[in-house]
Order: sequence, then structure tokens, then C-alpha cells
Amino acid sequence: MTVQDPVPPTAEAFSVTLPEDPTDLRLALHRNGYRPVPVLGAHVAMKAAGKRPIMKGWETVCASADEGEIARWVRAQRNCTNTGLLCGDLVGVDIDVLDVNLADRLRDMAMAMLGPTPLLRIGKAPKCLLAFRTEEPFDKVQTSEFQMLDGTVARVEVLATGQQFVGLGIHPGTKAPYHWPERSPLDVPLADLPVVSRDTCAAFIAAAEEALRKAGGQTSAERRDIDREGRKVAGLKPKEAPSQDLIAEAIAHIPNNDLPYDDWIKVGLALYAALGPDGRALWEAWSAEA
Repeated sequence: MTVQDPVPPTAEAFSVTLPEDPTDLRLALHRNGYRPVPVLGAHVAMKAAGKRPIMKGWETVCASADEGEIARWVRAQRNCTNTGLLCGDLVGVDIDVLDVNLADRLRDMAMAMLGPTPLLRIGKAPKCLLAFRTEEPFDKVQTSEFQMLDGTVARVEVLATGQQFVGLGIHPGTKAPYHWPERSPLDVPLADLPVVSRDTCAAFIAAAEEALRKAGGQTSAERRDIDREGRKVAGLKPKEAPSQDLIAEAIAHIPNNDLPYDDWIKVGLALYAALGPDGRALWEAWSAEA
């Protein structure tokens, strides 16, 4: 499954017209076996807007809510115009990665290891979420949070018992609807999703962590340790910026005879992180040695 257009869709392009009263959508989700969750709308001026529920004890309430309770939310939770899906029997694989190629590889990896789910949700592309189900609910499993070479933060999570993800509504960042490119939970019952287990999800998370590291990802602690050791070797004081001459001397020690493409890109990104646009000439000169 490939996302052809990374640009979030407009409201007009969305397959479902989102009403001010989301009750009908929530009831349809409930009848398909999902547990809807009222989520604070993106229009509200709060940090959690668009992504998180504010109902007290929402995990317990939503797990047992009948149609009458769901209908009551339009008044009791009137600012909650987005709709989440409670996890437990439902499992969400959240690929929170902004590098397009890496996000695509992780999505394909999830499909290969966990099954070809028909449900792919996009909030802010290329980030995406894949929906599965489990017969034995388990707690969340996730990778470490990685600082990537391009300056972005990346993580992959398997959302499970006691969590939720937004299924319908407006994304707070894009101001466009959450998008299901092929099919949505409104037309795919929970019972039709591929079954996963904690073990298969843990294996996927281990593979995703390896992929993130291979792409140059490092945890904050690892970056601090590397920075501290590098400054010690270079004789730099804490927070002292390395000179261009020092960086040029360092890069001269990196072999460039037959460097894999991914490693070549890492060097370019590292130079950009250190020198900004001024690092381009240094990267091109080093690249020309290959």
C-alpha cells in the first residue's frame, strides 16, 4: 500500500462529511465493533486539542458505553467534536516519522510482519497509523524516541490497552480531516482486521528500532554521550562550536571509496547540522573523492 499524495486532503476531498454533531458516525463505529471516544476538537484553544479526550475516566466509560451513552456525549462533551477509537481489542501501529522514505519502509515492514490491514490512517503525512486487532489485549510497546540526522524526532508505537487514537475529525496541525486513503472503520468491522499478538508486535518494534538506528537515529542520551566524547577528543569546551577547519579535518578521516548511499546521506546531514548551508561545499568536495 503506497500513499500517492503526501499532501493532507482538504475537507472537500474527504470521503466522509464531518458534521458538527458526530453522533451518527460514533454510532456507526460502535455497530462495527469499535469503542468510540469523544476527543477535544481542534478548534479549542488547549494544548490537547484535536488529539486527546478530556472526559473523566474516559477509558472505563468508553469501554462499556452503549448507544444511549454515546448519544449523550453531544451535549455532555460538546467541545469534543473529534472521535477517537479505544484500543484494547483494537491495536494501532503509529509510525511517527517525518522522513518520507523511512516512513514508507516502516509501513511496508508493518504490513509484512503484522498483516495486510485495510485500515491506514493519515493525520500529518508521511506519518501514518495502521489498525489491527488482537484476541489477547496487551500493554503498549514502543521504540525509543530518536533524534534523526535531519533534526526531526521519530518514534514507532503500538497503541494498545487503555489508549486511543483519533479516527475521525480535524487534525490540529494540518487543520484538515484525518484521512483514510482506502477504507475506514466506518466500512470495515473490527472483526475483519488482521489479528496480531504482543509477541508479533514486539518483534516489529524491535525491527523498527533497528531501522531507525540504521537511518542515523540516536536517543538524546546517546547524542549527549557522543557529543561529550567528541568534544573531549577535539579539545572543545562545552557548547563551543567546532570550526569549519576542524570539521574538514575530521571528515578527511572518513573513507569514501565505496560508501553506501545511506551513509553518504548521513555525512551530508551531519555537515548541515554543524555548518548549515556552508557545509555544502565541504560535502561536495568530500563526495568527489569517491
